[in-house]
Formats: sequence, structure tokens, C-alpha cells
Amino acid sequence: MSTNLKVARERFTDLNQEDVAKELGISLSAYQKYEQGQRALRGDTLVELVRILGVSSDTILGTDYSEMADDSDFLSDDERALIDDYRALDDSDKSIVRRIASALNN
Repeated sequence: MSTNLKVARERFTDLNQEDVAKELGISLSAYQKYEQGQRALRGDTLVELVRILGVSSDTILGTDYSEMADDSDFLSDDERALIDDYRALDDSDKSIVRRIASALNN
């Protein structure tokens, strides 16, 4: 979630951490703890962040990345390369890759 919060702030607003902290009525260090994942978001704080950042709660919580269509903030170069290679495969080869990945994870 911390990564999502920072990315949402940077991608969808011109606000810095201090601006968001002021909007929330909290100290800069308290807000930084949210972005660093050192402090859990309360429901009322989440509602305020949705308003301030102009994104859904799902985006902040990491359950919906559709508003953050650019994966570059979340994926390494190797991960992006793997995804690109996977997307170039036909359905049969994709099925093979999924079976291999599943076997390696077990």
C-alpha cells in the first residue's frame, strides 16, 4: 500500500508530502509513515486521501491498478521484459508458461 500511496500522490497530483499532510491535518512525519508503510491507514484517513488524491480507495489499497495503467513504478526491468515476452506468445505457449510457473511456485 505504501508504494501505491506514493505513486498515486506523484502521478495524480502536484502535491508533495507536506501538502498532503497539511490537507490531512497531520504532521509531515506522520504522513511519511503512511507512505513508508510504517503506519496503518484508518478509514477516515483513507476517505480523505481519496478526496485529496482524486483516486479510488482500491487504488490506494492496491486492489485496483487500473488508474495506474503504467506498471513501471511497480515492476523491475526483468519483470517488464518477462511480461512483454509472455504477451508475445500464442495461447498454447502461454498455457505452458503458466504451468511451469505454477510448478516452480509449489
